[in-house]
Amino acid sequence: MLHDLHAPVTDRVAALVRRGRADGTFLRDVPEAWLVTTYFALVHAGGGAVGAGAMDPDAAAAALTTTLRGAFRTEGIDQWTPGWTSPIGRTPAPPAL
Repeated sequence: MLHDLHAPVTDRVAALVRRGRADGTFLRDVPEAWLVTTYFALVHAGGGAVGAGAMDPDAAAAALTTTLRGAFRTEGIDQWTPGWTSPIGRTPAPPAL
């Protein structure tokens, strides 16, 4: 049932993710489904914060927008990500484990 409620939005978010991945704006080193799932998890977290009185709706919407941009976009990545090349032309080494 919940899947049915999400279906129209899921299709739109998945299409947005595909476009962003195709043009290099969104991460390509995680599955498309992960980004779609991340979207819904963060939307539900924002709704929970508003419902609990921890944030007002405007603050939650602003936090959601900022967090989604940070989670989806390749711009500004400052850590090792497979396939990512630094704007200064060097690919950072992977972190030591």
